Amino acid sequence: MLWIREINTAKSEYEASFMFELFWIDERLKWNLNYFNITGITINLNNLWYPKQRVHAMVTNVITNMDDLTAEINSNGRVRGNNKKK
Repeated sequence: MLWIREINTAKSEYEASFMFELFWIDERLKWNLNYFNITGITINLNNLWYPKQRVHAMVTNVITNMDDLTAEINSNGRVRGNNKKK
């Protein structure tokens, strides 16, 4: 999702924010629901491996606050990473 925050036509510039979500399966994060009655957990994304991404565009002043990234892990190993703090 992309939000245009400001447009400066005189300078041909704009400021935008975006939100992204990543989904992947990590076999190492699976657990058996018969032993643990927990269907999912949410942790800070800094605490586990995740696929690295790149933004391919001409951008300046990129701010990435890793503290705002979370990961929701399900018992089947499905991980949902995003930049919206829960």
